[in-house]
Order: sequence, then C-alpha cells, then structure tokens
Amino acid sequence: GDIEEHPSEDALPNSAAEGRLPVLTRREDFKDKERRSGVFQVCQFNLVSMLNAGLACLPFAFSGVGWVLGFSFLFLLWALHCFTGVLLGRCRNIYPGAVSLADLAAYAYGPRAMLATFTVVTTAMVFILAEYVVVMGYSLQIAFVMIERPGLELGGTAPFRCAIIYLVFASVFLVPLAQFRTLFPSSMLFCTSNVLLVVTLGVWGVSIITGGQMDVVNESTVWPALAVPHRIGAERYTHVAKGNLPPVLGQTLNLLQSVALMSFALSFQIVTLEIIAEMRKPGADYPRSLSISAALQLAGALYVTAIGYWQSGNDSPTFFLAQLLTGPPWAGVVCGICFALSVLVAAALKTTILLRSLQLFIRPQSVDQPSWRARAEWFGLSMAVIAAVFAISIAMPFYEVLASFIGAACMPAVDFILPSVFYVKAMRNSGRKVHRAEWAAIVVVNAVAFILMTVGVVHTLTQLIAHWERWMGSEFRKQGVLKCMTPEQFLFQFTNGQYESVILARTQLEALRPEAVGPAGAASGESLPIFGPSSDSPLGVPG
Repeated sequence: GDIEEHPSEDALPNSAAEGRLPVLTRREDFKDKERRSGVFQVCQFNLVSMLNAGLACLPFAFSGVGWVLGFSFLFLLWALHCFTGVLLGRCRNIYPGAVSLADLAAYAYGPRAMLATFTVVTTAMVFILAEYVVVMGYSLQIAFVMIERPGLELGGTAPFRCAIIYLVFASVFLVPLAQFRTLFPSSMLFCTSNVLLVVTLGVWGVSIITGGQMDVVNESTVWPALAVPHRIGAERYTHVAKGNLPPVLGQTLNLLQSVALMSFALSFQIVTLEIIAEMRKPGADYPRSLSISAALQLAGALYVTAIGYWQSGNDSPTFFLAQLLTGPPWAGVVCGICFALSVLVAAALKTTILLRSLQLFIRPQSVDQPSWRARAEWFGLSMAVIAAVFAISIAMPFYEVLASFIGAACMPAVDFILPSVFYVKAMRNSGRKVHRAEWAAIVVVNAVAFILMTVGVVHTLTQLIAHWERWMGSEFRKQGVLKCMTPEQFLFQFTNGQYESVILARTQLEALRPEAVGPAGAASGESLPIFGPSSDSPLGVPG
C-alpha cells in the first residue's frame, strides 16, 4: 500500500494516444522507475533543480528594475512557478502514467503533441545544460584567478587564462555523473550539493556584508531611474544597442531582461514529473515536498538579491561571484569551487533525466538493463549530449545573454504554457471543471509567457548582436571570443567602468592598472584592445 502503482495506458480511457504511436506502447513497458524516494530525497532533488545556476544573475536582474519592482516581480514569478508546479501534480493524479511532459501531451492531445512537446523540452534542457557548463567554467576560473589575484601574474600557466579550458573541465567532470540512470542512487550526492550551495552563499554573503557597500555612482534605487543614464540600466540599450531610443523605452527593455533572468532562476517544472515518478507516495508527498522546496527557493532568491543589489546597486556584476573582487582571495576560491561542484550535481540531475527521456524513444528496452550493451548505449548517448552542450557553451560566450535567452525563449513554454494547457485538457477529459480563480491565474501565466516569448526574445537577440559587434570590433576579438584573457581582464568582464574604478581604488594594486597590463599583442608593439567607447572601462574590457 505504500507504493502507488499506475494503470497501464489501456486503463486510461481519456487518452487520445491509444494505438496511434508504436513507440508509446513500447515506452509504457519500460518507462517506470523504482519508487523509492521519500519526502526528504524529493526535497533534495527539488532544491538542486530550483536553487542553482540561475542565482548567479539575480543581483544583476535587479539593476534594471530597482528594489520595489524587483521584489514585486520576484514574488509574482515565484508564485506563478509554484502555481504551475501544483498544476503538474494535479495532472499526474489524473494521468498517473505520465512520467514526463511528453507523456502528458500524449495522454491529453495525442502523439503529434507528444513529439512536439518532446522536441521543445529536449531543446530547452540542452540550452539549460549549456548554461550550467558555462557557470561551472566561470566559477572554476574565478577560483583560479583569485588565487593569483595578489600578483595577477600567471607566469608559465598561460593556458589557464582561457575559459575554454574550464569549459572542458566542466564537461569532463559531468561525464561520470551522467552515468546514473535514476536519481535515487545519487541521493547523497544531491544532499552534498545543497550543503555546498549553503557554504557558497554563506561565505559570499558574509564577505560582501563585512566589505560594505561599493562606492559607486549608480547606487541601488527604490524605483528604476528612467532618466539617469548608466551602463547597467536604460543607457546600456539606448546608447550601445538601440541608437537614440528614449530612456523610458530602454528601461522597458531592461525590465524584460530582468523578468527573463528571474524566470530562469526560479524555473523547475521541466523535471517535476520525472522527480514525481520516483516517489513512493506521490499523491500524498508531492504537495508537502513542493511546499518545503518552494519556500527554501524563495528564501535563497531573496537572500542573494538583497545582499548583492545592496552592495553594488545598478552596477551589480552579471555574475554574482564577481562581487568577491574586493574581498579576501580565500573567499573567492572557496565560493568558486563550492559553487562549481554544486552546479555540477545540478547538471548531472538534468542530464540523467534528459538521457533517460532520449533512451526511452530510441531503445526503451535498454533503459534499465544492467547489461554491458545497455550501459555502452547510455554512455555513448551521454557523450553525444555533453558534446552538443559543450559546443553551445563555446558558441554563446556571453553568460547573461544565454541566461536571458533561456528565460525568454525556452522556459515560458515549458514552465507556464504547457502545464496550464495540459491541466485544462486533463480536467476536461476527467469530467471536472476549472475554477474561476484558476482560470484567472492561467490567463496571467500565459500573458507573461507570451510577452517573454515575443518582445523578450527579440530584445535578447538584439542584445546578442550588439555583444558580438562589440567583441568583433576589438583587436582582441580572437582571444575575446574564447575568453583567453589576463586575470584582471577576466575578473572585470562581468563589471562596468564605475565598478572597476572602485575596485582599483579599494585594492590599490598597481598590477590592476591598464598601463601595467600586457595583454595579447602588447609585447609586439600592437595597441591595447578597446571595447566600445574608450570611457567604458579602465581596463578596456566589456561591461
């Protein structure tokens, strides 16, 4: 009685997928997992999925909206994500055989909807994993650079200036963890990941608070300063990317980027059904586990945004570990390594779920077999997926652009549209009515998704083009694309001129000054690289 068995597909009379797709019948025989996870394990899975790479850009997300709008959007988006998470749980109760969003699509709308949903979810998962690899690479590189920060000279270790080395490290580390075929065997690993995240946030928060606020011109504001130009704000898009657009329009575009980044940071529904499929008592335990996990997610998001935006205001770096520049080097090393390991485990969770989903379509009979052939198939598939993820992480070297693209283009469909559409259809198929309050929430959810997937995507693509123009317009473009930089250039790639000036004044390290830096080409008499207007940055690197 402790284990809830689901009926076969033939026992679901409301399914529109019966007998229409042969692969569906094969999947039904092999897609079940061992239901061994209780509330504690599921909370660990949820927290790894909910609190990870997206946290890194939350202080920067506030830079375009200010305190009031920032917290308002944060609470609203968190509530919407929790709402669609609840809808997925209810859908699973109606269709207990659904172990993925693709299954829900098959039961509710048929095989064509299943294939379309599978394509959308797989694409989103690959981009998310690429973002995770980029975050791991940046975290490892920050740890390495902070070790060398007192002298900022790497001597004979020049190859470690390239971020591509750290992307390789991150991808290689992911390979062995991707060989788990279910989540429960690695429960302790997920628990360790959450502990590492707590250590990261604790050291990061204490270092920033003890260091005090940054003495920057663009301080944190209650409301966004529409008429005040600054690099992280309206002027970022009106001057650099949008010509002479009014500041109000530039600020509106900033708002869309902030909402996209927050949505990415709070998303989790892409793996919800796969996690439910491993629960012993999903009907009773899922609501409890979701409540606990969502409360901790909100607490973590509020913690990071409040401390990060308080320290740097509208000059908040795009990557939150860059705020440790003025702190002790050991703090940067500890946070960089711990955060990289935590994100690595989160990437392993999503990789396991993605590989299982792919295997169930390719050779479902091999998904749980202990034979050498089945393991070899899984390993080959994992190598192909990780290679694709690695290629995307190199092709998209701009961290915040990739995060905002995922938040605008991929996650609204997966997090908002699909759960609400499937819920309405499942309720109708089961002869139930959707309450008016739920209809109102569904309308809000889909309106937010529509805005992000139209205007938000266009804005993100425009921003990407502007970033590439700045990179390719510099003499340092070959190294810049691969992030092969001197240590000080790497540290300041997440910041702008005002932020860097304060760091120079605080640290009083002559090695940080532009005239003391010898980047590629300087020794041969070539001019120093310039990104954008000469006043952008004292180090000649992008904000």
